[in-house]
Amino acid sequence: MKKSKNVSLFLLDGEVTGRTKCTLANWTGVVYKIPRALLNESKDILALKHSSIYMLFGTNDNDEPMVYIGQAGLRKNDKGVLLRLMEHDADEKKDFWTEAIILTTLNDSFGPTELNYLENRYYNLAKDTGRYKVDNGIEPTIGNVNEEKISELNEYIEFSMIPIGLLGKKLFTPVNHVTSDISTNSDNLLYLRQCVNNEDVWGTAKETNEGFLLLKGSKVSQKSASHLSESLRNRRDRAPKDQNNCLLEDVLLNSPSTAANFLIGQQTNGLIAWKNESGETLKSIREQQIKNEKV
Repeated sequence: MKKSKNVSLFLLDGEVTGRTKCTLANWTGVVYKIPRALLNESKDILALKHSSIYMLFGTNDNDEPMVYIGQAGLRKNDKGVLLRLMEHDADEKKDFWTEAIILTTLNDSFGPTELNYLENRYYNLAKDTGRYKVDNGIEPTIGNVNEEKISELNEYIEFSMIPIGLLGKKLFTPVNHVTSDISTNSDNLLYLRQCVNNEDVWGTAKETNEGFLLLKGSKVSQKSASHLSESLRNRRDRAPKDQNNCLLEDVLLNSPSTAANFLIGQQTNGLIAWKNESGETLKSIREQQIKNEKV
């Protein structure tokens, strides 16, 4: 059983779209979310003069989520991460980003050793998770760090996952993390099988707390109807598939209908299309749940 966490969120501008500071009880770290448009208004934040790890978030021309992970050490002019963000703001090669996440400590304890290790580990964790396209051209060097320091920094990384996720960036949460019991618990699995233009299409899925997860091995139809949204057609095209058009990895979608549309390439009602192992539709399952609540 995981331990509860006491998290503090401070809205610097009094609104959720503005700047946010995030701290955890019994943790010396501090995390900021700064919209790109509010860099100039952030000059008085003392922690942004610290040495820090930062992450730039945005989307590319294909509307795919992107991140760049970097580090900012102290400079002779006593400027830290904020100046580095301003440099990126003026760099046309980094024009994709709209928000930055800054990770530092209350006592400004990061030196080159800590920054190199953290930058490398965050980079590799983001690559392994695969939710975002990582904009770094090369893997950051890990530097020389002893076992004691590795243990300390890994604990910092573990704690930092909470505020990063709370600030809306699931950069380090694997898509299948919320469905770790998926291979052994078939009671919650849903199935769709349909013939589309003389082509057999089938899929297995599960509802999660993040959306509707279409599972690896599901067979996607070859063709997309013109009335499907461009973004969904693009996701179908980009999804890794084998020679039989079966998914090579899980795909997280917003709803049962979006998952059904993704699978068969046509508009359909996912509440009717998806069924459990007994053949009950998702619609009837939900209706029965409502009846049980009323009893």
